[in-house]
Amino acid sequence: MLLGAGCKEGLLSGGGRSGPPDGWVPGIDWFQPPRDGPLPPTDGPVIPPDSQVTPPSPGQLPTFVNLDWSGFPKDPGPNYSVSGKTIVVKTSGSDSNAGTESAPLRTIARGLEMASSGDMVKVHGGSYSETWSGDFRALVMTKPNVVLTAAPGETVTVTSSESYGIAIEASNIVVNGINLSGFTYSIQVGQSSGQKNVVISNLNITGGSEAEGIIAYDSGGGTPVLDGLLIKNVTVKNAWMGISCNSGPCKSWRLENVKVDGGGGSGSGADAIAVEDGDNFLFYNVEVTGVAADGIDTKATRVVVWNCYVHDLERNGVKLWHGGDVVNTLIHHTGADAAVVTEEGPKTRLLHTVVAYHEKGGLGGYNMTFGYDSQAAQTVEIINSIIYNTNGGTYFNGSSTVKIENSLFWGMDDGLVLQSGKGDVSLSDGAQRITSLGLGSNNVFADPKLSSAYRLQTGSPAINKGKSLSSQYPSTDRAGAPRVKSGSPDFGPYEDF
Repeated sequence: MLLGAGCKEGLLSGGGRSGPPDGWVPGIDWFQPPRDGPLPPTDGPVIPPDSQVTPPSPGQLPTFVNLDWSGFPKDPGPNYSVSGKTIVVKTSGSDSNAGTESAPLRTIARGLEMASSGDMVKVHGGSYSETWSGDFRALVMTKPNVVLTAAPGETVTVTSSESYGIAIEASNIVVNGINLSGFTYSIQVGQSSGQKNVVISNLNITGGSEAEGIIAYDSGGGTPVLDGLLIKNVTVKNAWMGISCNSGPCKSWRLENVKVDGGGGSGSGADAIAVEDGDNFLFYNVEVTGVAADGIDTKATRVVVWNCYVHDLERNGVKLWHGGDVVNTLIHHTGADAAVVTEEGPKTRLLHTVVAYHEKGGLGGYNMTFGYDSQAAQTVEIINSIIYNTNGGTYFNGSSTVKIENSLFWGMDDGLVLQSGKGDVSLSDGAQRITSLGLGSNNVFADPKLSSAYRLQTGSPAINKGKSLSSQYPSTDRAGAPRVKSGSPDFGPYEDF
């Protein structure tokens, strides 16, 4: 949490609102504290099911960020192929058995003890209360190249009298379909030097008291704590901190179809997703909500936030300390100093993104800040986006190169649209003021006419007013529909269909 960044006249805003089969997608359980602004409809989720959004393939995201796709672990899919044996666990088994389908084990812990490199531990449906002999953790994975998976189509839940869940201390590990319930620390990784390639997929984590979800700890060696992590089709609920690379560095993390629905908490460190140090991060179709601090807070380089949903947070929405690409993303009902924060750049782009209801009616401040504390030179582009119904405008430091094109601004409490080294712009100045300052063109100051689902309604001034870029441009909107319906694209994450 960046204390004080972006607060005008010394004001500090305090926030103020109050295993399934492969292909399964986390459901949406709305976190809805009292608030201003539109509420989601009662007959279904605001955001379309993730299944409507085609996952990206290497090289298919047209971003200016030079992601290293080869660094992300590959999704092994529903049919795991292992070079070794398959060890079977059932609630009806016995740990004195051989671990076969006809003679299964009773505990997952025994299955992991028996496993060697190249083996798979297959767990049949049921609830398993696990302990690891002589350890404070329920399950420990110390052998490389091991798959721990629920049997296809069966639901597995692990509980324990211990507060720590699964400790992953080896490389080339898959944990699939193993739901965790009631742990204070559900999954821990990064506690062995040079750990690489971990896949966590198709599971739910429901935390206990003051819980943490998936956490990478510092190995103390200076090398990446975890080089290569895929988190896919995962929900983390009731966690003060959802997913975190603590001290880092961490490298090549890809989060896809992930939801973090926090359990409240307190303090500026209670983020939904936090990265203290790292490189090469992709957040694709990620939803974060309900935490006491920030939504996505990363000090990593080479960061892409694509098709994400960031909402109902007490502090910042998206904080990219070293810049990044934010595309087809919806950010609303955030608190503290700004909804979007960057510090050192070198480049940040908001493309087809909505920022709404940041501290609306609350303490004065900015809705976004770019280099407020650092005053570092950086490039900022805001294109085909909507910024509306917030407490104040956007701050660009005097060293920033700013381009604002085909975007809409409306409803700032203090009337300020932006503050920059070239001059300020207020709503009363009209959109032409942005052009006259040399900051961009074709912008609109008007009510965007968004529905409660943040969709453009008939007559919106944002329809067909966008700019179609020749490169580094998405072919689809947040719902997976074609980006250009007719003629020109619309502002915001969704085309008007």
